[in-house]
Amino acid sequence: VTAWGAQAGFDDGFQTGESFSWRLWDASTGIEYSATAVYNTFDFPNAGVYLTNGMSGLYSLIALTVETQSIILPGTWSIFSTYIDPFEPLLDSIFSGISSNIALVKNGNGLVYWPLYSLNAIGNIVIGEGYQIKCYATQILDIDGLSVDPVSTVINIQAGWSIIGYLHQTPANIVTMMSSIVTHIAIMKSGSGQVYWPLYSVNGIGNMIPGEGYQIKLDVAQSFSFPAISPSTKLNNQPKAVHFKNEINTGNNMTIGFPQQIWDITPEVGDEIGAYNQQGQLVGAVVFQNGNLALTVWGQDEIDLSGQGMIDGNKIGFKLWQKQSGQEFDIVVNNWYEGNDVYQKDGISVANSIGVNKSDQLFQNHPNPYANSTEISFFLSEEGNVKIELYNILGTKLAVIASDNYNAGHHSFIFNATGLTSGTYFYRIVSEQITETKSMTIQK
Repeated sequence: VTAWGAQAGFDDGFQTGESFSWRLWDASTGIEYSATAVYNTFDFPNAGVYLTNGMSGLYSLIALTVETQSIILPGTWSIFSTYIDPFEPLLDSIFSGISSNIALVKNGNGLVYWPLYSLNAIGNIVIGEGYQIKCYATQILDIDGLSVDPVSTVINIQAGWSIIGYLHQTPANIVTMMSSIVTHIAIMKSGSGQVYWPLYSVNGIGNMIPGEGYQIKLDVAQSFSFPAISPSTKLNNQPKAVHFKNEINTGNNMTIGFPQQIWDITPEVGDEIGAYNQQGQLVGAVVFQNGNLALTVWGQDEIDLSGQGMIDGNKIGFKLWQKQSGQEFDIVVNNWYEGNDVYQKDGISVANSIGVNKSDQLFQNHPNPYANSTEISFFLSEEGNVKIELYNILGTKLAVIASDNYNAGHHSFIFNATGLTSGTYFYRIVSEQITETKSMTIQK
């Protein structure tokens, strides 16, 4: 095999010192494979790089005819994709070994693969697309075939919402990966609800990960291919909330934008913003990192409607937790630049003016609902005597569960529901500055 060097000033051949790469083509199948060479340096003077008038020899040239990508699917909603062009692309075949643990698979156009009902409206897996999936338990999906070249593979992305796959075999910064079409990207979301929002310089996704897929919204359709990866394209992901521990993933969400300049009192790095539904359940959280924020708010699971999450058309409440003081405050959005505080699947809202309520306040107990114990907290603007009273649904006072003189600041205690049956109860704070009542739910 003759390896030609480049002409001076041109890029039409090998440069001196450039490494060889090898591919084998099977004439009977028309398939091309990447190959690995083992060089014979005993009988030949040179090895695996180009030298003018050099001479190299091979002991062997081995091609992998089967490659496998193993994808971890969590026991909840997620988005997956593959860089493998599978030998058997039908979803029934791809999921044949784990189909009993698959609740539902959806593509970006809403078509479904539903094993329980032997329904496959999606058909074959498409390289470059991503798929929403819900599993009953954590699964490992093995896909056999040949890996695609991410740089030469063209992905046609429609206008509006769709789901794209990630075709590189190593992680890379989403900012670099999507740079060629960034001016057309309204927003991107990972399966775990993290957000890349170019307009507001928000990158909560960080690295794109092999095996994962991403929801994307474009203003116009685009033909796209991934750029090559260099060491500078890798980035760490954003931190998770530790106070507002939001572990839910219901498969649908909306995005709330909080530009940094709109706060009346700017949060500190490490402070957290939480979102709550009207039942007092935590439905989203984000950590402040000195910049604009994108808060993911989760809606109800379309399969399990009894679970946690927002209902379309219901209002969202927001709280700020200050890491340094440990205090929790209500956030008041005075007005909106885009959208509002009403939940809508895949909705996008951007706040225009934010205030933090630091007046006397009784907070929603957490967790709620609960079985045995829950945390009740409140904030006092000045020192005073406080009582916390417990009532049943008929308005009968059952007990005084706290009574003491408290300093100004944030206070909390654990309430034990021993002796109480399942149902709805009310707890009320009574002081010189505030009288406020909230409901709690016991589920045993």
